[in-house]
Amino acid sequence: MPRQAKHEQKFAGKDIDHLLDIINPPGRAGRYQVFVFIILCLVWSTSFLSTMTAVYFGYTPPHTCKVDNESQIPVEYDELRAKNMPSSCSMRPANWSLDGTNGSSEVVPCQDGWTYDRSQYEDTLVTEYDLVCENQHFEVIMTIALAVSAPATLLVSYFADKYGRRRVLMISFFVDRVAGIFFSLAPTIPLVSVAMGIAALAAGEFLPMLIAFELFPSKYRGLAGTICDIIWNAVACTLPLIGYYVRSWRMLILIWNVMAAVIGVLGFWFVPESLTWLISNRRYRTAEKQLLRIARINKVEISLSGVFEEDVYLNKMGDEEKRQPSVEGKSGGDTGRRCGRCCCVRETASREDGDVVSKEKSSLGLVDLIRSARMRSITWVISGLFFVNSLVYTGLYFISPHLSGSMHMNTFLMSIVELPAYLGVVFIVHRYGRRWPIVGFQLLAGAGLIACVVELTDYGRGHNWINVATALTGKFGISGSYAVINLYGPELFPTKMRSTGVAICRVSEIIGQILVPYSSFYLVKIAAWLPPVLFGGLAILMSIPVVILPETRGRPLPETVEEIEKW
Repeated sequence: MPRQAKHEQKFAGKDIDHLLDIINPPGRAGRYQVFVFIILCLVWSTSFLSTMTAVYFGYTPPHTCKVDNESQIPVEYDELRAKNMPSSCSMRPANWSLDGTNGSSEVVPCQDGWTYDRSQYEDTLVTEYDLVCENQHFEVIMTIALAVSAPATLLVSYFADKYGRRRVLMISFFVDRVAGIFFSLAPTIPLVSVAMGIAALAAGEFLPMLIAFELFPSKYRGLAGTICDIIWNAVACTLPLIGYYVRSWRMLILIWNVMAAVIGVLGFWFVPESLTWLISNRRYRTAEKQLLRIARINKVEISLSGVFEEDVYLNKMGDEEKRQPSVEGKSGGDTGRRCGRCCCVRETASREDGDVVSKEKSSLGLVDLIRSARMRSITWVISGLFFVNSLVYTGLYFISPHLSGSMHMNTFLMSIVELPAYLGVVFIVHRYGRRWPIVGFQLLAGAGLIACVVELTDYGRGHNWINVATALTGKFGISGSYAVINLYGPELFPTKMRSTGVAICRVSEIIGQILVPYSSFYLVKIAAWLPPVLFGGLAILMSIPVVILPETRGRPLPETVEEIEKW
C-alpha cells in the first residue's frame, strides 16, 4: 500500500518536513540520503580544513641570523649590553665591540638570511621565502585573502539562492581545488598571493553543510549534524598525520587538494539539488522527479497524487518547468480554489478580504534579515557566536605549535579532543535542545582556557603539561558549542533566507579568522597564556545573549519569517 503524501490546502514548512519523511523507510533515514550526506560532509570537511593547513605551511620555526664566522654571533637587541643572547632578527657586524672602541657597538638586521630549526618541518612557506623579521608578511597575505572571502561569501550565497545550491557548490568547490593546487606549485610570493586570493573568491565552504541539513526531516537533523561533525573530526585527525610524514609544505598542500578533488569528482555525481530549494523556488516538476527517484532507491513506495498537479505547471525556457497558479484578478474565489488543490503552493493565497497575496520572491536578501526585530536579534546573536567560536577554535589550532611538546602531537590532540564533544552532543541536543547546551559548552570553554593562568604559579612552571591540558579543555568546550551552532544556525533562518543567513554567519567566521594571526601569533610572543585568556573571556561573554534565541528542537525548518515570529 503506497504511503500517501500529506494533502493540505496551504503549503507550510511541516509539508516539506513530511515530504522529506515519506521518502525514508519507516523509522530510519533512507540509504540514498545517508550516502549523499556522507559525501557532503567529506566535501565540507576537506574544504573548511584547507584553512587549517595554514598551521603547517605558515609555521614559523625558531630561527637565528645566518653567520659566516664566530665574530658575528646573533644577539638580542634589547639585551645587547646586558648579556650575549641568541637572536632571530639581529646580529653584530664583524667589527663589533661592546664599548665601540674596535668598531661599531650597534647591532644590525640579519645580513645573509636565517638559519631555521628544521626538526619539525623541512620547509614551510615562511622558511622558503624568509617571511620573518622585517619580511614578516605571511599574516598580512592571509588577512587580505580572508578579507576577500567575506564579500565573496555573500555573493556566493546570492547565487546559491538564485541558481541552486548544487550548481554553485560544484563551481565553488572546483575553483577552490584548482587554486589550491596552483598554490602548491606557485614559484613566487606574488603568485602564491594570487592563488590564495582565487581560493578566497570561491567562498562556498558553507554550502555542503546547508544541502546536507536540507536532506532530512527535523527528527533526524540533530543526529545528522553530529555525525557530520564526527566525519569532520576524522578528516581533521588525518591532517597532523599527513603533516608528520610529509614535511614539505608544497607536497602537503598538493596531497590535500588532490585528495579533496577526488572526493568531489566522485561524489558530486550523486548529490542532488536541495529539495527544499526546488519547492521554495517553484521547481515542482524537478522536485517531483527527485522525490520519486529517491523513493525508488530507498525502496519505498509513495504516491504524490494531489501534491503536484499537472494543471498548474507552466512551461519554462528549455526542459525546466515551473509550477505557478493562475491569478484572475483580486477576487479570490477561483484563484483560491485552484491554489487550494495543491499542498505545495505558497505563491498566492486567497485572503479573507478578497485580495490575493502576491507571489513571493524566489529569494530574499540581507535587508529582509534585519527588517523584523526578531530576525535582527537572531542574526546578531548567531553571527556573534560564529565570530567568537571561529576566533577561539581556529586560534587554538594556531597556538598548538607553541604549547609544550611536539607540534604534530599537539595538533593531533587538538583534533582528537573534539570527538568526545561531538559524541556528547548527540544525546545532549536530543534531550536539552540547542540553547542551553550552547551556553554550557561556552562556559566550559571559557573556564578551561582562563585556567591556563595556573601556568604562572610556581606549580605551573614546574609542570609544562598544564598549558596543554587547559588548552584541550577549552578546545573540547568550543568544539561542542560549534557542533550545536552548526546545527542551530540553519534552523533559525527561513528557506528563502537560509543561504543568506548562513553566509552572514560564514562572514562572521571569516572575520574571526582574520583576527587569529594577530590574537595568536603576536600575543603569544608577549605571553603564552595571553591568547587562551582572551579566548576564554570572549567565550563566556558570548554565552549570555544565547538565552534570548528561540528553541528549535523538534520543529521543522521554517519557510517564512512569520513562522519564526510565532516561536
